[in-house]
Amino acid sequence: MKNNPKFKRSPELKEFGKFLKVMRARLGMTQTEAASAIVNRSMYSRDKHDALAMSQSLMAQLEAGKVRNPDEVILRVMAEVYEISYESIIKELVKDKYNIDPDIANHLGDEVLSTDDLPNWLYQKGVKSLWIIAPNFFYDDYDDFALNVCSLLELKIHITYFVNENITGEGGQYYEFDRFMSSWFYASTGKEAREYLHCRTITSDQSTFMSTGFIISNPQQALLMASPEEGEATGVYIMPDKNGKPSYGIGINRSELRRLVTKIWQSYSF
Repeated sequence: MKNNPKFKRSPELKEFGKFLKVMRARLGMTQTEAASAIVNRSMYSRDKHDALAMSQSLMAQLEAGKVRNPDEVILRVMAEVYEISYESIIKELVKDKYNIDPDIANHLGDEVLSTDDLPNWLYQKGVKSLWIIAPNFFYDDYDDFALNVCSLLELKIHITYFVNENITGEGGQYYEFDRFMSSWFYASTGKEAREYLHCRTITSDQSTFMSTGFIISNPQQALLMASPEEGEATGVYIMPDKNGKPSYGIGINRSELRRLVTKIWQSYSF
């Protein structure tokens, strides 16, 4: 698959590391002091035996950009210690990790959501249909994200996955996911999942603008092709954890959302 130059993965997170260093330095803290403050703060919000394993050495690695998949909880507690928003840390991480073009970075919204938060967020936006662009599709038997999709299918929301063709055949991850969803949905409703769950494959040409994961709710609304009752068009980029599983989403602003929907709509001739 071709790489999208606007989302090329950086080998090291040097810019993100510089950001963390500046945030620490502005408070006059040494790396040791900051690491200690993070550990102490974590003990107020988590069980003591779960206190974060933070150290000066790990802080140095983070600030040098050596840690490609920083722990979410460490970043959340770090935000509290540094007196900044967690969202601001995540946006800097995303921009550097995926080497996002400045034009695209300007299209990132302010919302940062865990995958567990996504269903409620989508309900609030009035989701009626959903596109899930998943070039690096991940599924296993204990996939929380898949269970969240189940909850959406129960509401008879039409969901279209866009995945690489090589995982749709027998034994592929999407194939196994589809089997699970079909079995579960039939047992739950007595109906075929394919009435609401759809799949489109991503070609090499399409991968130029679909090389990173994102979700779009009510895509027709982005093109002004649906009535207001059909819900609000919204979208998030999906960022994976160190194992490749969906971890959190960061919002896409309205102009970029419209651009993405237009490209996909034209490419698949909906």
